[in-house]
Amino acid sequence: MMRTMNDKAGVALGAALLAMMSAGPVAAVQVFQGLDNAFLAGGGGHPNADAARASFNAAAGVLLVQTFDELANGPAPGVLTAPFGATLSGTATSNAAIASSVGPFDTFPTAGKFLDAVVTNGNPYYTFTFDLPTRAVGFDITDASDWLNEQRPTANLVVSLLTSTGNVELTMFAGTSPASIVNGNFGFFGVVSDAQDILGFSIINPLSNPDSDAIGIDNLAVSIEPVPLPGAAWMLLPALAGIAGITRRRRPAKA
Repeated sequence: MMRTMNDKAGVALGAALLAMMSAGPVAAVQVFQGLDNAFLAGGGGHPNADAARASFNAAAGVLLVQTFDELANGPAPGVLTAPFGATLSGTATSNAAIASSVGPFDTFPTAGKFLDAVVTNGNPYYTFTFDLPTRAVGFDITDASDWLNEQRPTANLVVSLLTSTGNVELTMFAGTSPASIVNGNFGFFGVVSDAQDILGFSIINPLSNPDSDAIGIDNLAVSIEPVPLPGAAWMLLPALAGIAGITRRRRPAKA
């Protein structure tokens, strides 16, 4: 009888492991993005970005948001703390600063302060690395992919996600040609992943063109909910429980 139960548990465990290996991710990364392609540095509404953020918020669940409002104006810190921890680095960034009001490159926040970043030698703008993994990240962005008076080949910026299973590269506002994106635009970009943990992200110019323009980041949000287990993982739990029960029954009684 004990041999039969052990065989059954082994079969269940093997089937669960096989299912987990063959099932693949629960779902692809969901992308939420909206671009208001107008000169909005002087103010004005941004309904496309607002709608994208609302959809992201609904899908992401409970969020922590870094507004940058509590940080002092000046060079951007290398480490962000409250409301969540992250390391901010940008080896190719000539200037990354906490700014308020309209920045010198027509970047501007939705309210209060924001992170203003300039690149003069290409790729990347900067990289965020989170202290804890997350399943969702989103942010407002101004002046994305506006290659004003640029004569060389241009491309939309890319968000490169650092995940627990490798990098995932997503083109920002891919439906709009960079040749038609205007200075002072405003957008929202967010991702929700139920397939792997997000450990950080970079914003990249894929052509590594030198550029004297800037992008602004505000209201950086991350989820505090864990990535759910794949469906096959739930098959694994009964098998493990069965093996644990068998192990308990096989232990010799104490004298």
